[in-house]
Amino acid sequence: QKQIVERLDKIAEAQKLNDDLIQKTDELFQSLLHKELNAGKNWEIGKLGDIAETSSGGTPLKEKSEFYENGTIPWLRSGEVSQGLIYRSELFITEKGLKQSSAKIFPINTVLVAMYGATAGKIGLLKFEATTNQAVCGILPNEQFVPEYLYYFLKTKTEYLIQISTGGAQPNISQAVIRNLKIPLPDLKTQKQIVAKLSAVQDYKKQLLEQKTKLKELFDSALGKSMASDKKSKD
Repeated sequence: QKQIVERLDKIAEAQKLNDDLIQKTDELFQSLLHKELNAGKNWEIGKLGDIAETSSGGTPLKEKSEFYENGTIPWLRSGEVSQGLIYRSELFITEKGLKQSSAKIFPINTVLVAMYGATAGKIGLLKFEATTNQAVCGILPNEQFVPEYLYYFLKTKTEYLIQISTGGAQPNISQAVIRNLKIPLPDLKTQKQIVAKLSAVQDYKKQLLEQKTKLKELFDSALGKSMASDKKSKD
């Protein structure tokens, strides 16, 4: 019994340490995010709408089953923007649904901003071609900025966007608000350096989250074996 308890205690200690590291990694990321993207570095400042094209998506008519059944074109809703780096979609539309609605295909590395509802102000980065509903603003990539840089910069504006979205019946951010955001524009080399630092922290957090899953599986396995052993001894 003592051996079982000692083993479970060691795993629990490792879990606590791992959780502490996750929290410190989050704190480090937020600190770096605001430090690295501080506009007071003699960088050129420009309006987002002057350096990038923006657009919103659309929703094919729900009553038209042919717009959705057996669809192969990914179609994102605003709630899915909060994934951060977006690699998948829960829903799909058909080619007919795309052509007969205001939905449009956004390219890889489009930065997405949720404009309406509970997720207003959330930022995502599209990692595959997809369409979205009208509650999402897409900021199309171009050669003036590194997509990940814009993604990280807009994450520093999440609280501001949430704040200005309130006041109506439901949270609402317009494309005009997004286009009027002022963004610092260092040269592309500097943008890439900033992205590398922030991505390294995010990659480390991903490893910690994977470790968290493994430790839970180990704890559950050890606990299950101890229960089975205890039952067997009683039998």
